[in-house]
Amino acid sequence: MKYKLLFIFMLFETFLFSQNLVLNPSFEEFKECPWKLGMLNNNVYFWSCPNHGSTDYFRACGKSSETYQNYNGRQRPFSGKGYSGLYCYAEKEYREYVQGQLKDTLVKDKTYEVSFYISLAEASTLSLKNITVIFTAERIGKPSSNTSMFSSPNAEENKFSNLSEKYINLNELRVKDYGIQTVESHTYFEEMESWQKISFTYQAKGFETFFTIGNFNANSETEYHQLK
Repeated sequence: MKYKLLFIFMLFETFLFSQNLVLNPSFEEFKECPWKLGMLNNNVYFWSCPNHGSTDYFRACGKSSETYQNYNGRQRPFSGKGYSGLYCYAEKEYREYVQGQLKDTLVKDKTYEVSFYISLAEASTLSLKNITVIFTAERIGKPSSNTSMFSSPNAEENKFSNLSEKYINLNELRVKDYGIQTVESHTYFEEMESWQKISFTYQAKGFETFFTIGNFNANSETEYHQLK
């Protein structure tokens, strides 16, 4: 099956008095250089995938040290030598997400500036109008790529009832609480040549330790623009 949209995320930056609170913010700490698709989960430290989607890790190393190729185009990292790639819209509701961890839990009622950078892959046929960030007290899923959390719908570690590669339905998310921020483009997120900065302010509820970026809507609820 060919998936139709790839968003490439490079960097997520959260600032508190000009201090970045994100662990391994530019994906520089990792176990092994990516040699196949889907190598972010259980490979890049402090980053994980919350569902069965195979979020990718791209990095300039080895023979491709200066090419910065990905399987849907080419992009030079905004900072460092690595970036992550994920599908935010695809056939049969397929989704990929990127989940990161903060150095410290956010302080209740304090306002934080949140920013990260995205670039649409050249081979993309669609672009989105919205992108969403959710904050949670605990990691959704597990950092490992094994199937332990998906082995039983009644498993203690299970965080949502939809155990598949499909989009994460926030109405079915089994966490105590979450904070949500949806960022909308005035047009659509269509920048391919360089990185587009996404920025917003967020007032903390006091439990936020992890964050997840992606599209949490079904295909029928996703606003997109046809490119090709």
